Amino acid sequence: VYFYMGTMVVRIKYYFVFKLEESINNAAGLGFSGYDNRGNPQWNLSKGCDPMAFEFATSPRIGISAWNITTNTWLRRVIYERSKWQPTLLTFVASATWHGFYPSYYLCLVPAALVVEGARKVCNICLTHTYF
Repeated sequence: VYFYMGTMVVRIKYYFVFKLEESINNAAGLGFSGYDNRGNPQWNLSKGCDPMAFEFATSPRIGISAWNITTNTWLRRVIYERSKWQPTLLTFVASATWHGFYPSYYLCLVPAALVVEGARKVCNICLTHTYF
């Protein structure tokens, strides 16, 4: 409980910065992504994070996808979709390299890639087998 509350305080700083960045881009008109089917304007082109999706994620992939959304989109398009060998691991290593050559990023992001791959494999096994 204490760990969760402590990290929540840290995450609130990031939520504030992501929403501030999104607001500034929308005010400048850079966040406009077009209209939906009903003709309503969509302002989600520069969306930085989705706090509710991150906090209540049901898998590591959903949590990661809800954090730093524009950077995740870029990494997916440039590295993940083009990689033939271990795309998840290469994407996480590229993200760690982008943050700088600090061991803590590699110690955090490389195991995170393994967790994402493991969760993906377990989910596939559970969805393909019926037990009743």
